Amino acid sequence: MNPTSSTIALPSLSSSAPLTPLTSVASVQSADRDTLLASWKDRFQCDAPARVHTGLMRSVLAWHVQCESHGLKPLAPPLPPPLAPAPSAPSAPQTPAASGAPSNTPLRPGARLLREWRGATHEVRVGPHGFEYAGTTYKSLSAIARAITGTPWSGPAFFGLKR
Repeated sequence: MNPTSSTIALPSLSSSAPLTPLTSVASVQSADRDTLLASWKDRFQCDAPARVHTGLMRSVLAWHVQCESHGLKPLAPPLPPPLAPAPSAPSAPQTPAASGAPSNTPLRPGARLLREWRGATHEVRVGPHGFEYAGTTYKSLSAIARAITGTPWSGPAFFGLKR
């Protein structure tokens, strides 16, 4: 290298350097991977998934920044605990099969299933007597999958409960 040529100083990547918070979509899009990982950990109080693609981190963090800039809370509030049954005569514990849930899935009343289908997000809540979707109670996830898609589907497969 010619001693008279100019050199470019690169910033140090030491872990002691403070990371700037990502407060705009532009800052998210221009951030390096280390900054995205630190922002993820700060925002979600956990490490990013192993081997997560930088583009996915950018999309998720940018969405959160946009929500917050419009005064919205990007994460849904926690679900209230399920209501306790009224005290009465002791009864046998209810099994998932008796509650309308498939017997091979560990779903309990109060659980929430989310599925994106053709650009719309569909939410199903597990109730004590079946599954609640769009204000209607269904006996099976397959009936809900059929209502959403218009074609027969395995409900557990549609909602990602079995492979």
